[in-house]
Amino acid sequence: MAHWEVDVEVDFFHANSGANRLVSGLFKGKTLVYSDLNHIVLRILPKYASEAGDNAILVSSHIDTVFAAEGAGDCSSCIAVMLELARGISHWGHGFKNAVIFLFNTGEEEGLNGAHSFITQHPWSSTLRMAIDLEAMGVGGKSGIFQTGPDPWAIENFAAVAKYPSGQIIAQDLFTSGAIKSATDFQVYEEIAGLSGLDFAYADNTAVYHTKNDKLKLLKMGSLQHLGDNMLAFLLHAAASSHFSEGKTKEADEKSGDDAAIYFDILGSYMIVYRQRFAKMLYNSVIMQSLLIWATSLLMGGAKTSLAVANCILFGLSLTALLSGIAPPFTEDAARAVNVVHVVNTTGVYGEIQEPSSYVSLFSTTPGELTKEVEQIGEGFVCGREKVSDFVTFTVKYSCWTQNDAGSGWSKSDVPALYVESDIRGDDRITHVSMDTKSSTRWTLAINTEEIEDFRFKDSSDELIPVGDKSSADGWHIIQYSGGKNAPTRFNLTLFWVKNYTQDRNPLLKLRTDVDRLTPAVERVLMKLPPWCSLFGKSTSPHTLAFECE
Repeated sequence: MAHWEVDVEVDFFHANSGANRLVSGLFKGKTLVYSDLNHIVLRILPKYASEAGDNAILVSSHIDTVFAAEGAGDCSSCIAVMLELARGISHWGHGFKNAVIFLFNTGEEEGLNGAHSFITQHPWSSTLRMAIDLEAMGVGGKSGIFQTGPDPWAIENFAAVAKYPSGQIIAQDLFTSGAIKSATDFQVYEEIAGLSGLDFAYADNTAVYHTKNDKLKLLKMGSLQHLGDNMLAFLLHAAASSHFSEGKTKEADEKSGDDAAIYFDILGSYMIVYRQRFAKMLYNSVIMQSLLIWATSLLMGGAKTSLAVANCILFGLSLTALLSGIAPPFTEDAARAVNVVHVVNTTGVYGEIQEPSSYVSLFSTTPGELTKEVEQIGEGFVCGREKVSDFVTFTVKYSCWTQNDAGSGWSKSDVPALYVESDIRGDDRITHVSMDTKSSTRWTLAINTEEIEDFRFKDSSDELIPVGDKSSADGWHIIQYSGGKNAPTRFNLTLFWVKNYTQDRNPLLKLRTDVDRLTPAVERVLMKLPPWCSLFGKSTSPHTLAFECE
């Protein structure tokens, strides 16, 4: 039961179709389109502080997980913490000056769609002044801050009140540099909504990320307690404050970069936070000290050389153990990430009849050959680089494939269709294309931006992507679509060609549709998959049945 002076409001929010275009990071050059999403939104605010409804702190995480994982860490653990935080805050919220909104969203794994739909469609989104995102890149460990800002208020106050603060600025630098190929809802809150805040994640045992081993038995209860203790202390402080930043990132960007926060924890007990202007002074003095230390080390080079040699010997012994099989590189609990996909290809030239060809593909994002795996599986697999698979969002150059029983488990009625309805040639060439994805509500379409200057994309009732403001990556603009059971499957695409189009044989459009179905061939492969392997899923990964056409 909540405190009698606290209002608790629950909204079961259904999001309509929308399009998310992020200008940086993992989804640059893409438009993420979604439809038929359902979220749970919980708002807690004091009854007798009318201004609290106009100023809210968002705490967000996602309910969904990838098809290959149980999702205990990513991110059922976050949801559990949020539920307990909501229970605690409902008892102590009568003294708040700001509301706290908990967003349990879906569609995160398919391209941050849940966060985008809430920010752009829910009426409470206009009241947000700060966003806190809870994530997991493993299962367990400390939940540390790896993104914050741009306004430093959140990290400075978190450092002041958190019981066991954890976070390193170097993690933020690595993540924002693109070295880690991932994205979180915090990008939407910062880039689309213009909010400042904090982004947390577990990062222990990252080998289980998005695999079958992201399961409850590996989850450490102390990790949930660690996040809950820190978050509860921060929310009680921030929600009762009348001074936290109300600035949007656009306003913050106008400030000098000297206000950006540098932060790191000391043994998980204290957190040091200071502004960039102080960091510049500190670093200048550190450079001088480093030069002195370096000069001294030249005179004491013997110890340094011995340490380097010892490290090389240790690395050599570890590598030898792996190559000899003494220490296996993968185990059942630290599995190799693989994909098993029944591919049906109908690639051809418009106007020509093309019979579908099909095969089962086995590939891995982990470097190394798959010969040991296919020896155990059997099923007539052949491995090599002769068969390059283009899954639209990425290309597989090394894989194993088989055509055993590849003709069963699907029918021609599942094959998506692209129809040229009209092709108007003149000073400006305009082509109208209709698209039917049949039974698929998860698909990816690539548009050749060397030939197509712009486009418009619609479903039967709404314009999803208007003309203008397009970006591309490697000569393609990619539409990545995910929807619920009631999402549309018929669409219209209007293509506006560049002035000097070449009309060469390069594909103009590439479409991949995914169906969450196990064909007999795939089911047999999965049954024989070695225990040290696990299916792997991301927003760009195909499901177990994929159709391709150009």
